[in-house]
Amino acid sequence: MNPDMQNLLLVIGAIASPVVSIIGFVFIFQQIIQTNKNLKIQTHSSIYRLVFDLSEIFIDHPELRPYFYDSVPIKPGDHDYNKVMNASELLLDFFEYVVVEEPYMDDRIVSGWKVYMAKMFRKSQSLKMFLNENKDQYNKTFLSFIYSDK
Repeated sequence: MNPDMQNLLLVIGAIASPVVSIIGFVFIFQQIIQTNKNLKIQTHSSIYRLVFDLSEIFIDHPELRPYFYDSVPIKPGDHDYNKVMNASELLLDFFEYVVVEEPYMDDRIVSGWKVYMAKMFRKSQSLKMFLNENKDQYNKTFLSFIYSDK
């Protein structure tokens, strides 16, 4: 191979290498964006699946609804106390999940859930009672949110 051809190949290699690298970075960047979109979609779907499961509590046990939506208090020894405390735990676990997964969710969806969670927490003596007795099992970020002035 003559020296002119070698120089030409070196120049082509010097130009092609950064171009190929840039194309690779663009491809990787697009993959990251798509992965983030997929993660948000999966998180969104997961939350709605959980909501459906939680809704079944109130469908199967409509007598529990007033303890969460109508500010009806409950105390140990009441007939539905254990059911209400179990439902409280499930709801608070779900609320915590939403708060913890917030970075992976669309802001428009999160804002609606936060309004719903804050409203229910304000109205439900049962949620407050359960959380006050079990704060140690919840994430600090969640506790900051749920106890804030919303």
